[in-house]
Amino acid sequence: MKHPPKYSNIPQPETRVSPYIATELVEFVIDTLGELLPTSSAAFQTLLSFALTGRRALPQSQQHLFTVLVFDSVEHKGRRVPAWKHLENMLNLFKRKPHLALHVRRVKISFYRVFSPNALNALAVWGVRGSSERIKHPEVVEETMLPQLLGQLRNIVSFSFNGLGCQLGGYPWYSLTDNLQQSIKVFLSRPKEDGNALEAFNLDNVTQIPPELFKNMPPSLLTLHLATVINFDWPLTSRVEKTKLLHAQQWHFVLTSLDFCSRWQGDFLEMLLAYGSGKHLSQLQSLSYWIESTQSSQTLGRLLSICASTLRSLDVSSYGESRHREFLSFC
Repeated sequence: MKHPPKYSNIPQPETRVSPYIATELVEFVIDTLGELLPTSSAAFQTLLSFALTGRRALPQSQQHLFTVLVFDSVEHKGRRVPAWKHLENMLNLFKRKPHLALHVRRVKISFYRVFSPNALNALAVWGVRGSSERIKHPEVVEETMLPQLLGQLRNIVSFSFNGLGCQLGGYPWYSLTDNLQQSIKVFLSRPKEDGNALEAFNLDNVTQIPPELFKNMPPSLLTLHLATVINFDWPLTSRVEKTKLLHAQQWHFVLTSLDFCSRWQGDFLEMLLAYGSGKHLSQLQSLSYWIESTQSSQTLGRLLSICASTLRSLDVSSYGESRHREFLSFC
């Protein structure tokens, strides 16, 4: 009598664990690390390591690594080289590999603290490494380097420019070289087909802003942040002539977020409210506002009446004086 074969003695194929990680998991980790930039240096270093692992992780890692460019003071986030040197390195890199510049989406420039002649001289006095080789020609930064950078960046959605650190209380716009002023205006006025998709524009501690600068803002602009003693460079003209200078009817943007935290002339906001029943502000969802006088509280009341149906966030600052009863009664 034949017995059935014993299949337990037949060698079974070995079960091996794959040494490869699923592509979806790698992409998820990279995206998660990218969300921590630019505030986390650990995330930045980890993304650098991912970029060196192979072709599969390189493109997505590069996309996050170059999303934000920050040119701040030397001590910012433990930076070891001066900001102008960081700028020079970026220009050289984008010249060799232009596709990397297309990944940049946000730019922040703290101009006075890192690029002005006074700041550069201070770096030399402090003995910051690498600062002395450029100290004799600080105008190169304004006249050549920054305009070149703005010309290479084609996909910017957020542009921040501040004059923090200026001992005058605000960095005057006219202190910039003519070439840099013109480069910023060209950068803001580029048509969308040429890469202008600017959604947020931030000015902090900058004074004597030319009113025509806002005429260059693209229709894609959604967020406007104006803070700390910013004011217009008004000539000694009448209010009617000021209205002509602002040309609100030439502005094509409709804001969803306005940060108006500064002690400055209310002409800008008045013109926005006056033109087209406040069409530029009719879709506001977030508003930050500084009350410094009864007139400014009245202006805020008019603004709230326009965007009441869309507003979701409101932050109001004032001196806390009783003269703001009109605003309080409106609320």
